[in-house]
Amino acid sequence: MSRIFMPEYRPCFAKGKKALFHCWATESVVRLLGDNFLATYGIVEMEDGRVEKVDILRIRFVDKKLSEYSFPDKK
Repeated sequence: MSRIFMPEYRPCFAKGKKALFHCWATESVVRLLGDNFLATYGIVEMEDGRVEKVDILRIRFVDKKLSEYSFPDKK
């Protein structure tokens, strides 16, 4: 029997709307002047089912996932 790995999608607001974050994506962007750079985007699923590429500054996570990684103070 094989197992199917289901990724954990994180709830977020993307462009001010409810969404599920899937992953980060990086792509090469070439400007008219010939220089190029790497741009990172989030791939999110909007509430209506559309999948969009969203600028990282327009994503806000809301699941408090970071609290799972905090370490208690030892005194």
